[in-house]
Amino acid sequence: MLKHPEADSLRSIKKCSEHPYKMWCVTGEYLEPFVKSENPNMHTLSYQMLPQVYIQNASIYITRPLTIYKYKSTLGNRVLNFIMDDMESVDINSELDFFTAESLLKMDV
Repeated sequence: MLKHPEADSLRSIKKCSEHPYKMWCVTGEYLEPFVKSENPNMHTLSYQMLPQVYIQNASIYITRPLTIYKYKSTLGNRVLNFIMDDMESVDINSELDFFTAESLLKMDV
């Protein structure tokens, strides 16, 4: 953040293991793509052919006070990325996540 005074905020992220183009919503008995695309085959492409996407990993959030005041938001318009790997990106939202985090701590990695 110190090297980028133009940035409003910073979020830590990791590479997605599940791609949004491979996600679907259920409407009645049918599937609809979660992400619409002009390419009708986008949802059948291999992962290597899709754009690389990232997800927030809930580890680091940094926001300038001016961003909150100016945008009434913790993001603003210019968000820096801080890429972390999977081992650093354990987010606990379920019992399985807790078990995973606990197991990683015991492994002392």
